[in-house]
Amino acid sequence: MKRDEFGFVLPNLYYQFLTEWKEIDPYEIGDTGICLYAKEDLQERNETYQIEEVEPDYFMIGQEGDLAYFIKKNSDDCIYENDLGALGSLEMKIVATTVYDFIDKVLEEELLMVKKRLKFLVKIFLLKLELNILKVILDMQIKRDY
Repeated sequence: MKRDEFGFVLPNLYYQFLTEWKEIDPYEIGDTGICLYAKEDLQERNETYQIEEVEPDYFMIGQEGDLAYFIKKNSDDCIYENDLGALGSLEMKIVATTVYDFIDKVLEEELLMVKKRLKFLVKIFLLKLELNILKVILDMQIKRDY
């Protein structure tokens, strides 16, 4: 793969990511629903969403539903995001300085969500345990009183 295969020069670290990703399937970031397209899909995805017409300075590299992720053509390694329905009307938002930083941030956010869910489940478990203990104690008192 050449760095200018798509008609512009890919950022260094994104190009490195693509050359390291030897799969033909998208790169799924954990269980977040975010995927980064395989190099074979990049041109088709950009054509399907008409990115060249609505955001000519950007190239779509991934997606999560209606939220898309981009690199800026002939630019640095920053990753941008925007709603596919708002392309051309909302400014691109920088979400990471490199594709590797983006993946790390997404995975860290996923880990935080898992930790929050786990804490919540532990609290529920402890409350249920406490209720069961109280029920046993109450049952023992009732049996003792009769």
